Amino acid sequence: MLRNVFMRLFPSMAIIVILGILLMGCNTPPQSPTNLGDIRHPGQGESLIIVRRLNKFLGSALTFNVSIDDQIRLSLRNGEKGKVVVPNGTHTIYVEATNGLIILKTQNISFNINSSQITFIAGKLFHAGPVKNLQDYKNASIEMTNGGEIPLNGSDVE
Repeated sequence: MLRNVFMRLFPSMAIIVILGILLMGCNTPPQSPTNLGDIRHPGQGESLIIVRRLNKFLGSALTFNVSIDDQIRLSLRNGEKGKVVVPNGTHTIYVEATNGLIILKTQNISFNINSSQITFIAGKLFHAGPVKNLQDYKNASIEMTNGGEIPLNGSDVE
């Protein structure tokens, strides 16, 4: 008898559970934006660094922390860009990506900037072989490239 009751209720319960799982994400509050950097324009003796994170499926759950001169200045999610104003001179930039379980890092890029705007593009993940689990990310890396530099004259700031 108990089995007959269970067999009659199971399809209804299964539909309710599946519907609940599907709708669970619809009621989440909007997330606060990550640190997208400076909102001011560079002044005399300063330059602008822009970092664009590619919008890619592979690695999309990772947060990209952009360090300039060994100090985290930006945190970017998938597809975001950030801006940092720095004094003119030589700087080093790199990106560390993490989701709490794995950490990936780009190579350090040193560059000299003088009253310019320079753009770096980050986000292409490389790994040796197929990724079947989190352990496979140990040999993965992130590519970051210099997307170009333009002189600032007050009107060229993006």
